[in-house]
Amino acid sequence: MHVLAPEFEGRLAVARIPDDFLPSVARRVQSGLLVPGVRTRAQYEVTRLTRDALAFRASDLWTAISIGLNEVELDHEGSSTIRYRVRFRRWTLYAVALSAVIGVLLALGWAFDISGIAGEGPVHASLFWASVGFWGFAWPWILTALHKKPAARCLERILREELEKASAR
Repeated sequence: MHVLAPEFEGRLAVARIPDDFLPSVARRVQSGLLVPGVRTRAQYEVTRLTRDALAFRASDLWTAISIGLNEVELDHEGSSTIRYRVRFRRWTLYAVALSAVIGVLLALGWAFDISGIAGEGPVHASLFWASVGFWGFAWPWILTALHKKPAARCLERILREELEKASAR
């Protein structure tokens, strides 16, 4: 998978996956994925639930841009490995749009020389346009690359919590 692609996948090795694990995760998705019982910025819907697989997605914009677990697929690999795949295109699109707005505002500030932002000399202009390019266009893709590990840790924490509950039953 490309480092800038808005998706990641991984595996979580456990001692044993309980039989009711995926239905347990599905119930958590419906009640509040991040914090059970709290659906603020956690409006997810189950799109597929079978004996061996679960898929869910963010159902509104606030949820999509909150954590970035936009589309999640879980399945078993044997009896001791949970495989996951996450796509967060809506989260990345939000970051791209927000950064583009910042880039456009900076460019407009330059065009109308707001507060003397244009300065003088070619070096100043080069630094300014490099800054517009970085903050307006490169930064969201850097955020996309950096977002993968924290989002994976968040999902794995949720899966471990559900594993503990399912194992305790």
